[in-house]
Amino acid sequence: MRKSAGAFAVCSLPVVGASGSSPTPDARLPPPPRAVPSSALDTVLATLNGRAIREADFRRYLAEAHPVETVASITQTPADRKHALLEYLDFIAISAKAHREGVDREPRVRKATELMEMKLLSQLMTERHRDQLVRDSEVSEEEVRRHYQRRKRELVEEPHFYAHHLLVYVRGNPAFPNQG
Repeated sequence: MRKSAGAFAVCSLPVVGASGSSPTPDARLPPPPRAVPSSALDTVLATLNGRAIREADFRRYLAEAHPVETVASITQTPADRKHALLEYLDFIAISAKAHREGVDREPRVRKATELMEMKLLSQLMTERHRDQLVRDSEVSEEEVRRHYQRRKRELVEEPHFYAHHLLVYVRGNPAFPNQG
């Protein structure tokens, strides 16, 4: 059996968001979860090293770590929820231990953290300005036509053929008596 820092907290957890299914536009996706009351989001799921882990923290983890289409399934299926919660609590416990042991101060961890921060900030900045980037990159039919007309010679290649192997029949060649 797998040991987990949060195993004790999972057994008594209510399944938040479990409800009867409602019709969805896309039958492949599970129905969206019902809105969770704010009091349920304040529910303490576990306490690790004096830190209260709340339902809201777990929901934030699910939103960031799992694809959108699987989050509803995880919150509605007790076994999936338990697995995801144990995974989250393991991450918290192991990262807390790594901090205590100074792993976060190692040069390779610092470099990796800087790289991840750079990627994350770049992604968030792109998302923030996505609409503007899309508008700026749109090309009208008229612009395409003008570009084509200006560079027609570069874009259109006249047909040409190359002969790489020529077979010439010679009269009297015993290999091809009827040719030549």
